[in-house]
Amino acid sequence: MLEVLDCFKTLVKGPDWPMMLILSGVPELADSIPKLEQLFRKVAHVRLDDIDLEVDIEEVNSIVGSYAIEANLSVDDDLTSGDFLHRLTTAGAFRWGLVFELVMKAVGSAVKQKSNQLKREHFVDVWVTKTGMNSIATPFTHSDYATMIRKDRPFEVTIRR
Repeated sequence: MLEVLDCFKTLVKGPDWPMMLILSGVPELADSIPKLEQLFRKVAHVRLDDIDLEVDIEEVNSIVGSYAIEANLSVDDDLTSGDFLHRLTTAGAFRWGLVFELVMKAVGSAVKQKSNQLKREHFVDVWVTKTGMNSIATPFTHSDYATMIRKDRPFEVTIRR
């Protein structure tokens, strides 16, 4: 572990190629980083609370819209609905990093398909690619999506029979 941390330190100290290292979703490293003082001094710890959709719905909507706009895509009206935004945050286990990842990959899927609009189907494509799941059993398509996703294992789906 110390060897890996030392490599991180070397990466962030490179004068010719300054780099910012973001460790997201790896809480185990929080206890290890202080063991290497030179790296610890260069780290800014930022802890993001889980998404509270009642409070953060506009921010989540803004993330979807901003990434789409940056890729010159319009946003299907369906993606601005409370239903879709809840499905997106549920799929991302209410974690900011996972929601960003899903949005970025969905935008990438839309661009790859030469679409001019970001649609739900792009999020379905991302989920199916990541999980190998059937497209009718994704958090973006299944009626029982809210009980399918475990927060501790967001990309492993439990279907209750």
